[in-house]
Amino acid sequence: MNPSPRFLERVFGRAGCLWIGGATAVGVLAWGGVALAGLLLRPAALPQVLPTPVLTVIYAPTETSTPAPTTIALEATATATLPLSSGEGIQLGALVEVVGTGGDGLRLRAQPALNSQILVLGVDTEVFQVDDGPVSADGFDWWYLVNPYDTAKQGWAVSAYLRPLGSP
Repeated sequence: MNPSPRFLERVFGRAGCLWIGGATAVGVLAWGGVALAGLLLRPAALPQVLPTPVLTVIYAPTETSTPAPTTIALEATATATLPLSSGEGIQLGALVEVVGTGGDGLRLRAQPALNSQILVLGVDTEVFQVDDGPVSADGFDWWYLVNPYDTAKQGWAVSAYLRPLGSP
């Protein structure tokens, strides 16, 4: 059943009738535009190119003679428990780097003593500024170090694991 314009005018009023008619016209035009765009913008059928099959030959291993392992005599060398750094050349205000810990790190302590609380660990190649020292205790020379990039990292450290920056 198709409603007459008078019926629509009675139900929706004159403005409502125009609104429904306008919306219908816009919908029809939009649908037509989408359908037309689909026809015009449809990609052309591309010819299908099938890949060329490739055969890869993998040869099985054969029995061959394996050469005997070569032994090389190495001289035994003693490794020092402390690095070669002697702490020479360290001065107040100088920059030093941590060296020779073998990956264990340098313990920065609350006091210059081996039994003092460990505050933080300095890793190899980490740079510190010397703020105090030297203090001799427990057979070592101790320096108070502060990391210039992270001032929370500070404490007393043994000079044997320190090298002044610019030293070989």
